[in-house]
Amino acid sequence: MTRDENSYEIFEQIASIVGEDDAFSICEMFAGEQILFPKAILRMKRNYEIRKEFKKGSSYRALSLKYDLTTRQVRTICHPEKGYSEIQMDLFEALS
Repeated sequence: MTRDENSYEIFEQIASIVGEDDAFSICEMFAGEQILFPKAILRMKRNYEIRKEFKKGSSYRALSLKYDLTTRQVRTICHPEKGYSEIQMDLFEALS
């Protein structure tokens, strides 16, 4: 696959998610740039969702099964005062 074919395939994937007009807007904004999407962003969003569901009453066990984590990992995420950084969640809290 050539570089152009790969780029077009990526564009099509983005367009299928955000729509063609927004995909072109993204292309215009970042033309010529190489963009990386760190996996940490997905983990931060997942952890935010876990805390939100925990506050609504979901159990550690239910959350661990839903997100394929151990109950210990879920407890660590749900109780930031015991070592998890709350500062990282500001972005997602602002969006909700």
